[in-house]
Order: sequence, then structure tokens, then C-alpha cells
Amino acid sequence: MSDVCASPTTVGTNLGASEELRAAVLAEALGELVAAQRSQQDLLALQRDLDVRLTAAITALRTEVKRAEALRGLRDAIWGELALRAAQQARQEFIEAVKDFRVTHEPIVPSRSSMPLAIAIGVSSSLLTLLVCLPFLLRH
Repeated sequence: MSDVCASPTTVGTNLGASEELRAAVLAEALGELVAAQRSQQDLLALQRDLDVRLTAAITALRTEVKRAEALRGLRDAIWGELALRAAQQARQEFIEAVKDFRVTHEPIVPSRSSMPLAIAIGVSSSLLTLLVCLPFLLRH
């Protein structure tokens, strides 16, 4: 029964101890709260740093993609130019061969209108140009 009815001196002591305990618990909770806030600030700093790094990496990748696209366009332009030059050279060689043939065999061929020959040269030359350029055209 003595536990149930405490004397007035014991109640005052218990209240003092209870206040000290409460202050200790509050101090510990406040310390943990400060530590949690510091951890959160550190986490935010890491997140910002990571964001800056990722943004820089993405920007660098975009730059490289644009550079690669430009190089691919340049490569295609070079191939197109090479195909065009090859077609022009083949056409010129064909025209020269026809001229040489005509000069060599002119006396044999009766002198008529040279229009059919010009048409034949033009058609053959166009077909030759198409054949030379065809692989490049099919690739794209």
C-alpha cells in the first residue's frame, strides 16, 4: 500500500525526475531531428550534384549525336559526289568512244541525218549514268 499512496516528498522527487527525463528525451529527439535534417541536406546536395553531372552527360551525348549526324550527312554527300563524278566520267568516256567509232567508221556509214545517232548517244549516256548511280540510289 505504500506504493499506492506516496508521501508528498516522494511525489515532488518523482516530478523532478520526470521533468529531467522529459528534458533528456526531448534533447535526444531534437538531436535526432537535427541529424535527420543534416542528412536530408546532404542528400539534397548529392542529388543536385548528380543532377548537374547527368545534365552535363546528356548535353555531351546530344552534342556527339549531332556531330555523328553531321558526319553521316557529310559521308552521304561524299558518296553522292563520287557517284556523280563516276557517272559523268563514264558518260564522257562513252561519248568519246562513240565519237571515235564514228570517226573511224564514218566512211562506211552512209551520210544521213545524224539525229538518230545523237538520240542513241543521249539515251545510252543516260542509261549508263543511271547504272553507275543506281547502287548509291538504292542504298538511300
